[in-house]
Amino acid sequence: MKLTKYLHDNHDKFNEILFNLENENFSQRILSKDYSLWSDKPDEIINRLDWVTAPNEYSDKYLYLEGFADEIIEKGIKKVVLLGMGGSSLAPEVFQKVFGNKENHPSLTVLDSTHPESVIEIKNNLKPEETFFIVSTKSGGTVETLSLFKYFYNIYYEEFGDSAGKYFTAITDPGSKLEKLASELNFFYTFLNNPNVGGRFSALTYFGLVPAAVIGIDISTLLTNAKQAEERSLAMSHYDENPAYVLGAMLGMCANRGKDKLTFIFSGQLEPVGSWIEQLVAESTGKNNRGILPVTGEKLRKPSEYSKDRIFAYIHFRDDTKDSLEVKNLIRAGFPVLEIILDDVYELGNLLYIWEFAIAVAGHLMKIHPFNQPDVESAKVAAREMVSEYMKTGNLPALKDGCESDSFTAFYISRISHVKEVIRNCFENIDECFDDYLGRHYIALQAFLPQTERNVEILSDFQNYLSEKYNVAVTVGFGPRFLHSTGQLHKGDFGNGVFLQFTDKPTLDIPIPDEPKVKKSGITFDVLIQAQGLGDRSALIKKGRKILRLELKRELAKAVEELKTILG
Repeated sequence: MKLTKYLHDNHDKFNEILFNLENENFSQRILSKDYSLWSDKPDEIINRLDWVTAPNEYSDKYLYLEGFADEIIEKGIKKVVLLGMGGSSLAPEVFQKVFGNKENHPSLTVLDSTHPESVIEIKNNLKPEETFFIVSTKSGGTVETLSLFKYFYNIYYEEFGDSAGKYFTAITDPGSKLEKLASELNFFYTFLNNPNVGGRFSALTYFGLVPAAVIGIDISTLLTNAKQAEERSLAMSHYDENPAYVLGAMLGMCANRGKDKLTFIFSGQLEPVGSWIEQLVAESTGKNNRGILPVTGEKLRKPSEYSKDRIFAYIHFRDDTKDSLEVKNLIRAGFPVLEIILDDVYELGNLLYIWEFAIAVAGHLMKIHPFNQPDVESAKVAAREMVSEYMKTGNLPALKDGCESDSFTAFYISRISHVKEVIRNCFENIDECFDDYLGRHYIALQAFLPQTERNVEILSDFQNYLSEKYNVAVTVGFGPRFLHSTGQLHKGDFGNGVFLQFTDKPTLDIPIPDEPKVKKSGITFDVLIQAQGLGDRSALIKKGRKILRLELKRELAKAVEELKTILG
């Protein structure tokens, strides 16, 4: 793997940063879990840093993981469904999409949505004798993961009785609620992860490696690459030749200068890695009125069509140079650019580790705590309040002062009489507010909708429409997935985001069992996802953010067409 930086007139400052990091003995201090690198308190630092040596810790477990995969195959399993959220689900999804599943190994599907239509799609394609579930949650109590588990477990319980647990495996921390459930229900196996690894830093632990082994990835080779990155990153000298330090120093330096829109350009096969890096960067840096916004999915444009708050990461295989000319034009135009070249797909292990280490470096330079996520919890609390209201009254809290249009009902942060006025007020002056050190506005499209190919296509098109029209960074996130990634940044950064929340009313709904083996249900999946959307809206408003909620009355495409017409 090769990393090249393009800095232009910032070399002196950059070299000073690297000199200071080396002089501060960053490598030795992170290895010894010196919390003072990021905070004056040890909370969620000294018990979150074992990812630093995870490749070495897990490298001798590859035979054990391969044996587990062989047992799954011997059971006749053709498909594995992983139930998880955030750090528990994104790395496995990356592994499936980048590597694919090896011949004679099952394919992997990640379910991290509570939208009823997404759940029903998995259920309708179930062949119980050929489908195995991995239930993955660090805390063991993640509401989305446990809700999905209870629903699918009860389907298998009706089919197999007390033998249903043989089609389930857990990945969790020791002592969690899930560990206890797995024992009670006789799961096929339970993997207890090192508890001193934070969720979004867990790709190279059981949370990433168990699913990777199941689909046939060579774990030994993957971890050998990661170990090389670990050893290099923990070297005590020559930080200027160390990819993790170069990457972290550049991210931190640019963020401190208002270049906080980290825009990705990927080789086609590597594009799925963007969702994993997005969570790592956004959830780690978006706090204390600071943040780096990862931007994936935007079409590559001419340098003149970007504002000066951009920094670019060009990540590609050596033999894929289709974007090289356009990237060279960005470099000539003076934009900071990081180019990362991979020789083969197994260097993904190297890449994942280097990004983890770089974010720890960037957090130090930005003077933030990169290992906690305080505002993720605020949205969860608000959602729980909504569910509590539903349990008492049978209804979620009703929003007032909505404006009707042909394709949606719009709810804004203040009362405005007409839809056109609401939309235009939301986007007013969005392209004019720029501060050299605080960063320009951005737009976040939040879809509490099924993540279907069609919905992804529509929102991707709208993303590029808005980005070109207003010359700002635009991101797309599907809920509740993004609540565990960019959701932290949305509430923890300086407050320069404008949010469009799309929700719908599913034609079908399904109950969430109160407990495994029990049919009784207090809420449905639709109630849960509506509560999560309302909870996030409430948390954003409390943080003073500008959010427009659009409750769809027709299909998403019609709503986006109407928005484009209003925006002109």
